[in-house]
Amino acid sequence: MASAAVVDAVCDRDFAGLIEFLRIGEFTIETSFGENSGRTLLHDACSNGDFEMAEFALNHGADVDARTNDGDTPLHVASTVDQVQVIQLLLKHGADIEARTNDGFTPLCGACLVEGNVDVIRVLLAQGAEIEARTNDGSTPLHCACRQGNSEVIRVLLPYRADINARINDGSTLLHCACRQGNFEVIRVLLAQGADIEARTNDGFTPLCGACIEGNVDVVRVLLAYGADKETKSVGHTPLHFASSMGQVQVVQLLLNHSADIKAKTDDGSTPLHCACRQGHFEVIRVLLAYGAEIDARANYGITPLLRASIRGNVDVIRFLLNRGASILTSAKDGVTPLYCAARQGHAEAVRLLLNRGADVEARTNSGHTALHSASNERVVQELADHGANVDARDGFGLTPLYHAAKDHRLGVLKKLLDRDADIEAQDRLRRTPLAFACHYGFVEAVRLFLDRGANMEARPIPGLTPLDLACRSGCVEVVQVLLNRGAVYERPIDEMTPLHYAAIQRHREVV
Repeated sequence: MASAAVVDAVCDRDFAGLIEFLRIGEFTIETSFGENSGRTLLHDACSNGDFEMAEFALNHGADVDARTNDGDTPLHVASTVDQVQVIQLLLKHGADIEARTNDGFTPLCGACLVEGNVDVIRVLLAQGAEIEARTNDGSTPLHCACRQGNSEVIRVLLPYRADINARINDGSTLLHCACRQGNFEVIRVLLAQGADIEARTNDGFTPLCGACIEGNVDVVRVLLAYGADKETKSVGHTPLHFASSMGQVQVVQLLLNHSADIKAKTDDGSTPLHCACRQGHFEVIRVLLAYGAEIDARANYGITPLLRASIRGNVDVIRFLLNRGASILTSAKDGVTPLYCAARQGHAEAVRLLLNRGADVEARTNSGHTALHSASNERVVQELADHGANVDARDGFGLTPLYHAAKDHRLGVLKKLLDRDADIEAQDRLRRTPLAFACHYGFVEAVRLFLDRGANMEARPIPGLTPLDLACRSGCVEVVQVLLNRGAVYERPIDEMTPLHYAAIQRHREVV
């Protein structure tokens, strides 16, 4: 790296001193002028617009295409600081006009990132710079200008036949980029020059869809004014679906004022109201209902907006929908109710609200499950039980809520159910007890709990297997140890099979 004395000489423009430093070997013309940067004297001269210093460096053998650690040549540097004279000097000395940085930027691409850099751009274009040069992400000079909102630069590039619909690697056109930036002047320039307003990215998004996601109401207004299709679908969603999902209430109102289809459905059958309820966007829901959205519209599998809101547990949304007449008794095709959804997701406040508004606590799904079968935490169990839920209700397989909690490893739910006198010795169709389930599924904490509450360790379901037999078959060492420590019998042959046989057959070495 250049010494302090050399740096001082450069700052003082002491050419004689620099020549002496070169003569005595104090530095070379390619010495770095920044720690670990790779910037040479020529790079610094170009950055400062110092024509004489740049000429000095070139006349003393500087590499006109020397690269920094980022891959910048002196021409790249000069192109981003509006130094036309220096650029002409570099080109006269043979600078590579298509040199690329590590990110794939040519000098022209870099120049287009700078607002008002039109003189430099004209010089580069006049010298043959490639108008469609691509960076590593596929950006052309026009893309670079659009990202920065440089409408003046865009107007300079377009007469050189720059492709106005060029795409970067993700399929975004110039118009996509401009809409993301929210630059109305650039958007108008592009549309006036014939940019494809319905172009799609690789993911299928049009500029209007992107603007609706971002919530830029002014951009949406411009695109609609230029005739953007408000019903076009990207990944199955219309612009109104996107705006509703993202909670962009002003965009939603604008689209509805332009007669966007409020009943449009996604591939899964969701309306914009479903989308807003899924994400809990209260104000969007209010607007959609004010514009006539169907409150009990059904998506695929019979899902209603209230079911979506119940899954999310948004109490304000649930209350608002109920106040506006949503059916609390509605169910999906599999029989799942709003109460069941809220209970399964553990939303105790939503469960309380639904119960207080008349939800059927014993309503069953097609599989015979009640909300209590799906309860995922103690608070939900408490709410359901306080409203009369049957703690020993059986589903289509004869399983009570205790079985489901044991299978799903929900210890708190088990405790709360037992506190509410759930039958610890209940038997399903195969005469399996909740303890047998806990052993089979390796839920050691539940096994301890059941035993502490007096569960029978020697209960035998239809196949004749004890909880210890089941634990050995499933291979859970901890459960086996707990049962043995509690006095489980392991030498009573059933059909000549002991727990040891079951563990060996399943190759559970640790259990053996």
